[in-house]
Amino acid sequence: MQVKLTYILIFLFQISFGQVTVLSGSSDFATASGSSSSGNPTLSYTTVAGSDRLLLFYMIVERDHNPDPKGDNWASNAPTGGSVPTVEISTTTLSHINSNWTYLYDGAASESNAVISLELMVYGTLEANIPAGTNSFSITSDYNDPTNAGDEAIFGAVMFENVVSMVNITNSDCSLCNSISTSAVSPDDGNNAVFSIAAASSDRTFTQGANQTFIGEQSIANSNGTYTDGSYSEKDGLAVGTQWRTGTILNSTNDFSISGSANTFGMLESAYRLIATTLLPVELARFNVD
Repeated sequence: MQVKLTYILIFLFQISFGQVTVLSGSSDFATASGSSSSGNPTLSYTTVAGSDRLLLFYMIVERDHNPDPKGDNWASNAPTGGSVPTVEISTTTLSHINSNWTYLYDGAASESNAVISLELMVYGTLEANIPAGTNSFSITSDYNDPTNAGDEAIFGAVMFENVVSMVNITNSDCSLCNSISTSAVSPDDGNNAVFSIAAASSDRTFTQGANQTFIGEQSIANSNGTYTDGSYSEKDGLAVGTQWRTGTILNSTNDFSISGSANTFGMLESAYRLIATTLLPVELARFNVD
């Protein structure tokens, strides 16, 4: 007589491999502005060693759309009115994660009536596609038009480790302001993190929000251009700041403020949740013994 025994064993477990961390020395910036400058900044970037890394690239562009015709300086590959530009480092094409923009307008709130605009685009790639050593970021076209005196752009990059995925969780924008915050968000647990970027159409210094750790900032002054109207001007320049937080703090807003009065037409902020690397649940379903 043959006896057949069937055992069904199910194991579910999840083990964390580490907390999301900003890699030291990984934050860098490059700038360009005004008439006759190079169309795009060139950011030569050295990747930093770590495990389960995330490489982020972000570009912030302020555009002059005045004098008439208003709306004349939207790039053919702008996120509003066109496709998003492609970004590469070495031979690696980065994934486009999110775009956010705001603009000052005359009359109806539309792209065609824009006189100044501010755009923020974020790209990234995970560990398997991050090149080693020193490389340069490249853009598909001259996204920052050097023929327009009011244009300026900042490129930035930063790396995190112990990251398995990233998702855009909230965006904010405001006009004639000197502070901004996104909706209340949480890292979910002590191993995850929230990363946020703010851009201001003014050459200012950033102050990070409560419970935040500042990563870095970059500003650019621009004396070119002629368009000025009361409390805003294309001559104000451009600035970007980045910060992050981790831990078990729940529902804390991601705040930024800039120095001085609200002499700027607008600010932008985007926030992203970085999910810590974990071992996913594993199931051993069945084995037979005859």
